[in-house]
Amino acid sequence: MKPLVSIASTCYNHAKFLDEYFDSVLSQTYKNIEIIIGDDNSTDGSQDILKKYYKKYPDKIKILLNKENLGITQNASNILRNCKGKYVALISTDDLMLPTKIEKQVSVLERKKDVNICFHELEVFYEDGNCILFSKINKYTPQKGNIREIIKYGTFMGSCSVMVRRKNIPFYFFDDRIKIASDWKFLIDVVKDGEFYFINEVLGKYRRHNENVTYNKAVETLNDHIVTCGILMSEYSSYLEEIEYRLSDIFLEKGIALLKNNKDGFKEIKASIQFRKTLRNILLYILLSSGVSFEKLEQIKRMFKKSL
Repeated sequence: MKPLVSIASTCYNHAKFLDEYFDSVLSQTYKNIEIIIGDDNSTDGSQDILKKYYKKYPDKIKILLNKENLGITQNASNILRNCKGKYVALISTDDLMLPTKIEKQVSVLERKKDVNICFHELEVFYEDGNCILFSKINKYTPQKGNIREIIKYGTFMGSCSVMVRRKNIPFYFFDDRIKIASDWKFLIDVVKDGEFYFINEVLGKYRRHNENVTYNKAVETLNDHIVTCGILMSEYSSYLEEIEYRLSDIFLEKGIALLKNNKDGFKEIKASIQFRKTLRNILLYILLSSGVSFEKLEQIKRMFKKSL
């Protein structure tokens, strides 16, 4: 008997994506699955669509309809609490699985007993039709590794590509001290004393749309990652060097995000240097402190690109 896989899915105002999501999940070549969906009090008719699919597949689908908006972290924890599979695949209902995704990830986890997390390449697709590989967005996507790499390099795993062993999920599921971007801490907690493994094949599609790429959400995510670093310094103090490495990058990313939106990101650039000195953050600091505007820096960068 093949092990049960729980497909754990968060949903919030995804009505226009749900038919595609269900087509991708129900067409998996691996059939021993349960689908657990937590809808976080959607207002766009998502719950009616979920009820329709539940009536059609009552033995396969379980829906959790929140009467109030819990937020992503609490909603995700509630979903995991209801999962019964040996393995748990994470995916939001605006993303898609390719047919052999579950089969290939289960094969890895069944063969490699030290691997707590298996993830794969994703195709990131936009509303305008453009696509890019998820690994191209990241500076670093290791093929395999352990907790050190996840702390040091952050969220290089696309969340909808991740499959974990349920036995390695912490008793508190997602850390509720982190309100939005709790997935990074979750992956650290899960991998802990084991390893992760990357399947270098596109087995899913991650949808980028207006609701998940706003400026405010990007800054909130970076703020949550700063909070996470504080928690890690307490709970994973033996990895202080890796935490500081990541913290430097987070402050740099936040500073640039602020500057791009005509806000003051100077103190974040300065904080980045305090944790780790890189050529990029030092140059930014020097140029900004000498009075060069971020807009001027962007113009210079564009001029260099045209001349190359």
